[in-house]
Amino acid sequence: KQWYQRRVAITAGKMRKTLTGLGGAYCLLCHTSKDDANGRGHRDPEDCFMITRTGSQIAQDYRDMEKDPHGRVLTKPSDYASRGGITQAPLVDDEEVLESLVFISPLHAVMRVFGWVILLMHHLRSETYQWTESTVKLGLSAVFFKKAREESKERVKERTGIIMDAVDFAAS
Repeated sequence: KQWYQRRVAITAGKMRKTLTGLGGAYCLLCHTSKDDANGRGHRDPEDCFMITRTGSQIAQDYRDMEKDPHGRVLTKPSDYASRGGITQAPLVDDEEVLESLVFISPLHAVMRVFGWVILLMHHLRSETYQWTESTVKLGLSAVFFKKAREESKERVKERTGIIMDAVDFAAS
C-alpha cells in the first residue's frame, strides 16, 4: 500500500478551473476529453478515468505551450489533444497549492452525488428511462417526469420537513 498526504482545497469547480488555468478542460483530474468520456472506447476499468494530472505537470505544460507576445495560450479548434484544456497560466504560483486544487473537493463531490441520486429517483418514479430532463427529448414522458418530481418533493417535505429547491436564507 502507498499512502499520500494531501491538502485539499475546498473551492467550486469554476474557481478551480480559473486558478489552475484549465478553463477548457473537461476534467480537472485527468486528460480525458468530453468525446472520450462519452465514447464507448473508454469503458475499460484499467484506464477508466485514472487521475493523470498533477499541479507541477500543469505548470510545466503551460510553460511549454505556444503563446502570443502577451503570454496568452494560442488556441485552435479541436486542439484538446495537444492543449489538454489549458487556456491560461495557472493563477497559483505555489505548485503545492496548485497540486491541492487538482484533486476532488469532498463536499462538492458529495453534493453532486446526492443530486444525481435525486434525479435518478425522479426518473425511476416516472418510469422515464432516458437520461435527460429536456421536455423536447422526453416528449409525452415529460408530463410523467414532472409529476414524479413534484411527488418526490412533496414526500420529502412530509417526511423530513425539508423543502427541496428552496433557498435557505438562514445559512447565508
